[in-house]
Amino acid sequence: MNLMRKMMFAVHRSELDFDETVAALTESAKKHGWEIPMIYDLQEGYQEVGYEDMTKVKIIYFCDPHGGYKILQDDENKPMSVMTPMGVSVYETNAGQVYVGGMNLGRMSMMFGGTVKEVLREGAANYAKTLEDFAKPAEANDEIKVDRGRCCLGCIS
Repeated sequence: MNLMRKMMFAVHRSELDFDETVAALTESAKKHGWEIPMIYDLQEGYQEVGYEDMTKVKIIYFCDPHGGYKILQDDENKPMSVMTPMGVSVYETNAGQVYVGGMNLGRMSMMFGGTVKEVLREGAANYAKTLEDFAKPAEANDEIKVDRGRCCLGCIS
């Protein structure tokens, strides 16, 4: 995975099969306070238009209405509504391994201040708790180093 994708997305390898991962993720998310307004089956959508070889992919939408409300109270932050609810993907590779992918809220929080930073950091901690029972970071040894509050792109935390 290239550097920019590592900055934007957090990928975790599931210890369960695809359907078990979807069920475990959904149950754990609800247990940790997330609302799940929708689950979208991408594989089904692609197969409907003729791409029969598409592997399993579902997007589970996570919503934290309290955090979203805090962010969207400021008109300046309303463009962030495109990220709410937050899509979390469960996908199966061509080799049959199952992964969970989502936005790297912790790193994204470094690009903001105030309420947005606070909500994204809280969301990152809650998302980590949601995954801890069945998924492990996919590339733990490839973490991007943060130096004195700056990431490698010079963002200020």
